[in-house]
Amino acid sequence: MIENFKRQASCLKFFAKFFIVDLWGFIKAHRAGARRIDPAIFSGIANKAVVLGNGPSIKSDREEIKSRESGCDFWCVNNFCDDPLYETLKPRFYLFFDEYFFSDSAHHDFVERRNKTFDKINSATSWGLTVIVPYHADLDIIRARVTNPLISFKKINVRNYEEKDFSALGNVLFSSGYYSPPQINVLILACFLSVWAGYEVIEIFGADMSFHNDVDVDQVTNELVITHRHFNLPDEKEVLRKNPEKVEKWRMSELLDISARTFYAHQMINEFSKRRSCSLINRSSYSLIDSYSRK
Repeated sequence: MIENFKRQASCLKFFAKFFIVDLWGFIKAHRAGARRIDPAIFSGIANKAVVLGNGPSIKSDREEIKSRESGCDFWCVNNFCDDPLYETLKPRFYLFFDEYFFSDSAHHDFVERRNKTFDKINSATSWGLTVIVPYHADLDIIRARVTNPLISFKKINVRNYEEKDFSALGNVLFSSGYYSPPQINVLILACFLSVWAGYEVIEIFGADMSFHNDVDVDQVTNELVITHRHFNLPDEKEVLRKNPEKVEKWRMSELLDISARTFYAHQMINEFSKRRSCSLINRSSYSLIDSYSRK
């Protein structure tokens, strides 16, 4: 009886959110040229995909990743193309998600970084590449530097489904192409979309998800200080400020909350993969994600 009550409460909560928040969001996104996930984006895909995060564990996993060169589709995210692996692996799908890629108000550090990435993807891509961006992305910012005719862009409009437990309702919403787990970072979206696309096997590398371990509190100023660790960049330490303006500072309560939501999102993706008969395997040599099979 209690479980039935919880299911009913979850449904009521969702429909209230839908009519108050999501419906307007869908209308706004549609006007911006974004649509639900289009199955045509994934026509002709291979049976297997390799999803590449930007975690530092890729440094140790390079040779294993390169051994997957044939017979699968590679997915990469954000600044991956800054590394020589990009031209070796020739990814089929590329996701840009972080706000600074599309914002006119991005901090100059972010602008410099995104311009480097856009220039590299424009000059280095000699194969067909589909770039996927969220509905609010300003494509003019990207197209000002990315003019390569081999690169196509797809905007998707998916809303967040915030429940912690994956249910029949969650499966229906995810399958519809209108909803996804909370889009807290680009790896979540890449994992979800690759499952949705219909691959039979998906392997994940670079999914360290250890960013909360790289944060400390300055004992004098109370500021959160983070050491950024990526496989293709030197470690960098700075005060943790919010993307894209780098003005507002993060609080520890906010960071730990978003960390928990991140791991709940991966749990939901794993449950969704089971409903899709997809084998989802985390091959990262180091990862704090405990949702996916490791073999």
